[in-house]
Amino acid sequence: MAAGTERPSSKRNWARRRAGKPSLEGEDQDRISDLPVDLIERILCLLPLREAARTSILSRSWRYTWTALTELVFDEHCTPLPSRDKSIAERLVKIIDTVLLHHWGPIKKFVLSHGRFKGTSDIDRWIMHLSRMSVTDFTFHLEYNDPFCIPSCLFHCRHLVKLDLAHCSLKLPPAFEGFENLESLQLTAVNLTQDSLEKLISSCPQLSELDLLLADHITHLTIDAPNLKELAIYGDLGDINFGCNSLTRVEMGSFYMEYEHAQANEYHSNLEKFFTQLLLIRVLRIEEEGLKYLSVGKVPTVLPNPIVNLEIIVIKADLSCLRDALTTLCILRSSPNLEQIVFSLCSEHEVADEDEIEDCSEIYRSPSPLKALRFVSVCDSNNRPQEMSFLKFVLLNSPVLEKMEVHVSRAGPDMIRADKLLEKLEQFQRASAQAQIIVG
Repeated sequence: MAAGTERPSSKRNWARRRAGKPSLEGEDQDRISDLPVDLIERILCLLPLREAARTSILSRSWRYTWTALTELVFDEHCTPLPSRDKSIAERLVKIIDTVLLHHWGPIKKFVLSHGRFKGTSDIDRWIMHLSRMSVTDFTFHLEYNDPFCIPSCLFHCRHLVKLDLAHCSLKLPPAFEGFENLESLQLTAVNLTQDSLEKLISSCPQLSELDLLLADHITHLTIDAPNLKELAIYGDLGDINFGCNSLTRVEMGSFYMEYEHAQANEYHSNLEKFFTQLLLIRVLRIEEEGLKYLSVGKVPTVLPNPIVNLEIIVIKADLSCLRDALTTLCILRSSPNLEQIVFSLCSEHEVADEDEIEDCSEIYRSPSPLKALRFVSVCDSNNRPQEMSFLKFVLLNSPVLEKMEVHVSRAGPDMIRADKLLEKLEQFQRASAQAQIIVG
């Protein structure tokens, strides 16, 4: 039978099976052909789109299934060419055009993520097409050296639930009214104004997850999102205001290197302001220079209001820096229900002199019970006196501690063997008789 006469019959059989009806081909069907269509679609969604299209040769009933996939992902798997091949853009455009031409049914998820693909005018018509397909999940990651300006038709995608943009430019239209269904927003080095970013965030009433790697020019930001539960923010942080929020998980890091100029202001405290706005926070992750941001201004011994919901903290700190150590201690002392601490130690300061060591040791001498702390992990320990003072403090003030893990740094002037460090830690007094110390 000629190929042209097979197509209508096969497509009818496929349509009948989608409706739960038996195929017309009788008993000679193979097992692959008899699989339920929803199962076939789940299988195809696990494959790169290129491989999903190739499954059309497995069976006549599979031939058109890939054309109705609700998730379309266009990435490096679509163009298996040398990374410097100039035809990548042309080929990727052809692939996307072909898939969209043959596709039928709804498109729920659309991903365009290719590090070697520069933006072209073709993207405008693709997004316009998606705006008519009720797309709910849209990801756009292209070559970061040549930011592409996202067309305004993106804002016609009113059904979006998840939006992920990277290395592009975004300009809100004057009549922008927001994404009323958007729950997750991720912006990585997206070029837009501070006012536009704040308006975008505040115009998404259902927003619960926000992930920001801020462009260099945005240093001050007000985040107005009452339903926001999870936030990750990295950038040259100067000032952050959270407004009304429901945040339970926060991750932050700063690349700003001039906090020392602002630390003399004893009438202001970033630390107090930050936690006053985060009444529900359960998990806190502080990376890069995030601790430096929190240490700006006055660092109290303990916060005026305890952080009663904080249970887990992951923090990068230089405990040989007195302000880092004071800020860390303030957070610990103000968190009565803290259960887990994960420390990544960095040693940006030179080896301290005896006076600095004494200053750092002194701050750990006042008792501060960590009544709920059960697990502590310390990475990249350099066996510096300030670090040992901190570990001694934790062991002495944690009555229900179950385990302390210390991972030794493999470099540095104070490098110590794991067995020697364990021997040293075993000599420290412990508030918890069942506390286990593991060094590796």
